[in-house]
Order: sequence, then C-alpha cells, then structure tokens
Amino acid sequence: MEKPTQQHTAGLRMAKQIATSEGMCPRDLPAMLDSLIVEAIVSPYGRPALEEIFDLASELRKAGASMSEKQYKNDFDRGMGFALSIVLKRIKTLQ
Repeated sequence: MEKPTQQHTAGLRMAKQIATSEGMCPRDLPAMLDSLIVEAIVSPYGRPALEEIFDLASELRKAGASMSEKQYKNDFDRGMGFALSIVLKRIKTLQ
C-alpha cells in the first residue's frame, strides 16, 4: 500500500464519508470504491496537482518571472522571481 500524501486527502475524505454512511455494508465497499475510481477517471472536472502547478509556472514565466537575479529591475520582478522559485520547489517536491 502507498503511503498517503496531501494529494490523497480529498479521496480519503470521500472514502470515509462512504464507509460511514447509513446502511453501508463493509463488504460492499471495495466494489463501490472501484466504481467511484472509474467515475473519477472519466470525469472532465479537476486535474492532477502537478499539472496545475506546471501551468502556474508557465503562466509566471509568460508574465516575465525569472530565476535570474540579473533580470530583476524592481521589486515586482523580484517578487515574480520569488513566486516562480516557490512554484518550482513545489514541483520538485511532487515529482
């Protein structure tokens, strides 16, 4: 079994809600979860966190964010660079 991470939080909350719902029989749980997994895979809503963060890094770069301090002309540039560095650290953590 995988060790749960922050990206599992929503799924674990949903599993708890299902498992503790009135009339729930424990032996029905695996089949119900399998059905929900298939439903989630085909859902057009939501995206993996890593994809969202890659898009955020891309948008920051399009807006002029840079990791090179040589390109900082003012506090705004410095702030954009700092934001980009935080996003890139998070990407590295999630990979």
